[in-house]
Amino acid sequence: MTDKKSLGSPSWQPGELDTFEGAMRFIIEKSFAVRQFCRPAIVQSYDPATNRAVVKIVICDKTMQGEIIPWGNITDIPVMLPHTGGMVLSLPLQPGDTGFLIASERDISLFKQEVGDYAASSSYGVNTGRKNDFLDGFFIPMSMKGATGAQDGQIGIQTKDGSVGIWVGAGGITIKGNINQEGGITSTADIVAGGKSLMNHDHNVPATGLVSGGPGAPVSGQAVSKPPN
Repeated sequence: MTDKKSLGSPSWQPGELDTFEGAMRFIIEKSFAVRQFCRPAIVQSYDPATNRAVVKIVICDKTMQGEIIPWGNITDIPVMLPHTGGMVLSLPLQPGDTGFLIASERDISLFKQEVGDYAASSSYGVNTGRKNDFLDGFFIPMSMKGATGAQDGQIGIQTKDGSVGIWVGAGGITIKGNINQEGGITSTADIVAGGKSLMNHDHNVPATGLVSGGPGAPVSGQAVSKPPN
């Protein structure tokens, strides 16, 4: 009979191996216990240039004595960034951010090295026989808590405290915070800033005491001469 004291499974029950059914269930559970699928993890560091993170798994296995078996840092983990058509949604991942580490079904080391060079119609063999291993994993950032200032019925990109953000809904787009603009702005409708209409507003004309009409209109009381060439 197998030495039961050496079987380090927190779900093992005394007497379980004394029956065939119990022994088979134990073997199956132990085989799955060594497979790696998905566990919550915390970011230790992140390189946005390579989109690779170092993460640490936070849910650990325990021995029969209740001692935690800690995970070491897992390196070179790609972070899931949604992208399509030459566009990408980048994320300012920081140490301490949480998410889930997902283990791929097979070895993806070649794909990680050559990604971007793979043709859509190409097929490639696996590099090793490794299966369901976090070394072939990818990290999905995820917050388990809600965000302050989230707008009901709208998609938002915002800070956790809601002080800055952009929300898109059926009624339009709401932006909160300062805007730094590079490039031009084109609008087919009027723009109102501080209560002033861009298309319909007046200007005081220095040294004349007169007030202009809207953009392109002559100054009140006199015609606006055409500037010289």
